[in-house]
Amino acid sequence: MNPLTEPTLGAAWARRVCDTPDRTALIFDDRPWRYRDLAVAADGIATTLAGRGVGVGARVILLLDNGPTFIAAFLACQLLGAIPVPASPRGNAERMTYLCHDSGAMLILIEPALAERHRALHSAQPYSALLLEVTAAPDHPPCAVTPADCGECAFIQYTSGSTGHAKGVMISHAAVLENIRAFTERMALGEADVFASLLPLFHDMGLVCFALAPLLLGHPLVLYRQDATSLYAWLTGIGRYGATVTGAPDSLLQIANRVVTDPADYPLHSLRLLICGSEPVRRDSVDTFGARFGIGHAIKPAYGMAELTLCATLTPHDAAYRVDAAGRVASGRAVPGVGIWVRGADGIPTQTPGVTGEILVESPARMLGYWNRPDASAAALSAGRVATGDVGCLDNEGWLYVIGRSKNLLVRGGEKYNPHDIEDAAQGFAAIRRAGVVQQDHGRIVAVLETDRLLLGDAPTLRELAAAIRRAAHARAGIAPDACWFIGAGRIPLTENGKMQHAVLRRLIDSGTLAPVWSDTPLEAADAA
Repeated sequence: MNPLTEPTLGAAWARRVCDTPDRTALIFDDRPWRYRDLAVAADGIATTLAGRGVGVGARVILLLDNGPTFIAAFLACQLLGAIPVPASPRGNAERMTYLCHDSGAMLILIEPALAERHRALHSAQPYSALLLEVTAAPDHPPCAVTPADCGECAFIQYTSGSTGHAKGVMISHAAVLENIRAFTERMALGEADVFASLLPLFHDMGLVCFALAPLLLGHPLVLYRQDATSLYAWLTGIGRYGATVTGAPDSLLQIANRVVTDPADYPLHSLRLLICGSEPVRRDSVDTFGARFGIGHAIKPAYGMAELTLCATLTPHDAAYRVDAAGRVASGRAVPGVGIWVRGADGIPTQTPGVTGEILVESPARMLGYWNRPDASAAALSAGRVATGDVGCLDNEGWLYVIGRSKNLLVRGGEKYNPHDIEDAAQGFAAIRRAGVVQQDHGRIVAVLETDRLLLGDAPTLRELAAAIRRAAHARAGIAPDACWFIGAGRIPLTENGKMQHAVLRRLIDSGTLAPVWSDTPLEAADAA
């Protein structure tokens, strides 16, 4: 395949279109799009943007669903030297107002299908950028690629905001292309590989790994929209199109394990790689999915973040995923060109096996910095390494085990515990839909447990369930929550990417905004703890 020797995304795209104009680039809603088709659509949007004054360095928010319009709009920005800012098309007005102000975007691109919703939001809380409807149309003259430097910003990826205000991560052309090369080598991609994805394109895993990589390398991409039927469409499409590479967060595997009654209806034997990342990978999720669908060999846990463009570690294509004695799933080994260190209790970075501390990453694909945040950029890029804020350890073969976010760890008796271990233990009970565990300033550990509305009125059953969760948590994590709060489904705060917002959950508890429908600890007693 093309080794991506061009210096920028725009140049790499132009080369791909020139080399393989009639090859299928994308399949969406069962319609194939050739490279020349996508190129015409990108040229058309570029012409529209240029007519609105968009040029080199201008920020343009892409408020678009999965589909050819998103891809064409992203590429149009590359052709003009503009900087796309992907965002969730279903984000709220507060998030959009923040992104507009922080990025200084001049335009927000929307699709006709969502125009009414966003014009209503814009009317209620005016954005500082103009709304512009776009669509992937078939007939436009070609647009020349604006020259750019490989070290310039190719796009801005805003963080999920799971630990505070979202920050705009500036990713260079060189970083994206380097990450794709490393991914290609680690996964041993070949001519016959076909990608399938339902990951959101506004998220870095969906954008870099499952859109830019296949499109620039020349692999067909079967893309699915984000809606209620996408899970079944994705599972069906893998077999229908013979997909060999796909990806999913742990939560998607959990849903599939729960709702798919007969895995035989969805043959996935064509898969050789299922990249599992974007959130903590749980052993039960991957073990169950792999066994039910018969593709345990294909599941490849990974670790990365926006600040590293995407991948830092990835399970090798020819290796099975690993689980340590504590039941933690390894996130693979460093991809080519990347170095992983752990900053132990003495503050010194080390690669010594078994040392637990903050994960530091040295990577040629690291970010340029945070948009308009020089102090935060300097803190995150200390000594040329990205300080991830995640805690983990390496084994004697360099496999990385991620324990959790340093800000979310639980501390008791001088020992640190991972809230995910307690959450996993709680979510092992069928009655628990989602669990969030936080520690308040005075030390109390609260497990917030979403369950069925009908069960919330059954105090004896909840009391038994709380006791069972405490026992399971202690067996799994070595520590049990001080209080089990039962609430209705959908109350635990999540980011637009589906990640739990532990800091927000803690604030809701502290402020009294979130209260349990039933708790095994009296609130007045708990408050005095």
